[in-house]
Parts: sequence; C-alpha cells; structure tokens
Amino acid sequence: MWFPSSRGPSSPPSQDAPKLVMELIDPFTWTWDINVLQRYFTPADIDLILTIPLSRSATSNQQIWHFNKRGFFTTNSAYYVAKDLALGLVLAPKPPVDPLRVVWKKVWSAKVPGKVALHAWRIMGNILPTRIGLSTKGYNGELGCVFCNHPHEDSLHLFVNCPYAKEVWNRAGIPMLGAASTTIQEWFTGVVNRFTKEELCKILMLIWGIWKSRNSQVWEQQGRHASETCFLTLGWYEEFKKHTASSLVRQARSIRWKAPNPGKVKINVDGAYQVASRRGGVGCVIRASDGSFVAGQARPYTLLTSPFHAELLALRDGLFLAQTLQQNEVIFEIDCALLVQAIQSPTYDLSTMHILIGEVRTLLQTHPGFSLTHVNREANVVAHLLASHALRTSDSQMWLVTAPEIIRDAIRNDVIVI
Repeated sequence: MWFPSSRGPSSPPSQDAPKLVMELIDPFTWTWDINVLQRYFTPADIDLILTIPLSRSATSNQQIWHFNKRGFFTTNSAYYVAKDLALGLVLAPKPPVDPLRVVWKKVWSAKVPGKVALHAWRIMGNILPTRIGLSTKGYNGELGCVFCNHPHEDSLHLFVNCPYAKEVWNRAGIPMLGAASTTIQEWFTGVVNRFTKEELCKILMLIWGIWKSRNSQVWEQQGRHASETCFLTLGWYEEFKKHTASSLVRQARSIRWKAPNPGKVKINVDGAYQVASRRGGVGCVIRASDGSFVAGQARPYTLLTSPFHAELLALRDGLFLAQTLQQNEVIFEIDCALLVQAIQSPTYDLSTMHILIGEVRTLLQTHPGFSLTHVNREANVVAHLLASHALRTSDSQMWLVTAPEIIRDAIRNDVIVI
C-alpha cells in the first residue's frame, strides 16, 4: 500500500486511472503532479499524498508494514493488530480525548519545583492522603478539617472552600473560583482556563503551602496563620525563580556555538513546524572557522507531517546548500537528537520518512568531508531564527547573501536564546 493510511484512498478508481505511482509524479521537477492528482483523487486524499516525501534519486519499491513506526513487520506489532481486529478497533474512530489533558499539560509545564507539580498531580488523581481520602483505605480516625472543623476534609474543601484557604487566596490577591465546583478536577480545569501561566504557578505554590501548613498542624501541632502561609510560600516561590533564572544564565554562558577548525566550515540547520496549518520552515547558516557568516537560507514548506519531517528537510537543504556552494569540508550541526540517531543507525528504515532519510545518508556517505553532529538548542540559535522566519514568510525561497537583521546580532554575539 503506497497510500499513507491504513484505509487506502477514499477516491473510487476510474477506468483510466494511473496504474503506477510514477504516473502521479512530474518527471521534470520530481514533485507530485497536482493536475493529475486533482483528476483522480478527492481533496482529502490529495492532502495526504502531498505529505509523502519524494527523493531526487530513484528508489526501488519496498514492502512496508504500516503498523510499525519504522515500517518493519514484527510479531509484536502483528499481535496488537490481530487483537484490535478481533475487537473491531483497527478502523474504529479514535477514543475521546482525556478531558483533563489540558490540565495535565499546563501543570507539568508550569515553572515550579517538581515536588509542587507532583503535589498537584496527586490532588487531581485523588491520591492525596486527606482524611476523607484515607478513609477509603481503612483509616477510621478523625475526618474533620484541621483548620475549621468542617466534618469532611477532602481536597475540594481543604484547598477551595475552607475559610483558611479562602484567606490565603485573599492575602495573595487571587480571586478564586470554586463556589460552583463539585469536584477538585472541575475546579482545576477552571483555574487553568482562567489564569495566566504566572498566576497558575502562584496557585500551585499556594496549594502546596496550604498542605504544608495542614501537615504542620496535624503532626507537629504548630498552627500557622493564613497570612503567614501566603507570605512564606510566595517568598519561597520568588527564591525559586531567582535561583532558576541564575541557573539559566550560567547554562547560557556555558553552551555556545563553537567555530570549526581552519579549513572547514560549519552548517547549522533547524526546522520549525506548526501543527494547525501543517506548515514548516527550515533554516541553514554557514559560518567559517573565524565565526564569520558565509551564506544562509530560509525556506517555507507546506503539508508537513511532524517536527521530525521539518528537521529532516532542514538537514537535506543544508546538504544541498553545501553542494551548491562547493563546500567540501563541512560539519553539519542540528539539535534534533532523534534525527541524528536515525541517520547514523546501522539498520535500514522503512518509515514514511525512509526516502528522505536514505537520501540524506547517501549525500553524507558520498562526501568524505561531511560529518553530522548533534548540538544543544542553545548552540543552534541562528538556524532556529531562520527556520522561524521561514515559517512566517510566504516566499517560496530566500537566499541570504549577507546576514539579515533577524540574525545579525545573534551571529555577532552568538547570543543564547532560551
């Protein structure tokens, strides 16, 4: 099956439809022939076909197993396909999205200490050892709130409805939701949808602070006023931010772009991808052994399938750029470790990207002076700026003869952008 879907094309084949995939490709530009595609396929099918990469070099036909990410048949993947077939799941619609998915994502990406994010995760998973929570596991002691003597201490009461919690939120200047919430998950969903990232960080910290004060009261009989809990917790948060900021500065100073040895040039490449539009942008920049700008390229792409696809095109374009400018001693750098592993892997790849991967491997192998290296993102700033610029532009291609404004300062100072 050449079509990138287990269901195959939705377009019914006509009597004069091409019998070979080759007939759908323009032999001069070696790109998909839009006119032919529009004659035989629906717009939805055309969008899928256009995502299939084409190589400039001829490749032989291969049998590919659609249900393995590398295209190989394995007994393990076959077992799961057979199991899904038995359950009628192979062609079934996707299961509904977890309603708390947005909450999980925002909590785990919040810039707070790990133990604070973990604490929020325990609350949303109903595994925080509140007195009501413990009662479901055999605990038969006191069930009331340690702050206000409410008969039931659960997460919703402790962090939202308790007068102690309300005083904490009031002291912090955060107008809280909660009156209409029936579960702590519902309350958390409202919080992440209403508040900014910075406000969410403060809320997560204060929830953790309330829990610490509650534990001090339970285990040490040391009560703490709500205002003290608020000010101490926000003070800890400010110290955490200062420490994190200084660590990032130290990291930025330690990770920099390094010039190649004399006689070589370095080409940094990067890809950018936008999920909603499936647009991509690639950036390539060549610099000499003294760090000076030699040439660069920014180019947009349409109908990409993933960030990996964009990174792969960026590396291929960097190789083409080196060939065009007759650069024979080149170090290629990219910040996508997965791509470097795929290119340097000794095993063959039959995934949907295998044609591009094979082309890149061939280009590297046929040029003894070419080498590929993975670098940290902080050492790939200039290529990233070019890729981001390409993602926003509508031009088909842009060659940069001299360093443009968007990257001049980055090239001059090798500024680390985080």
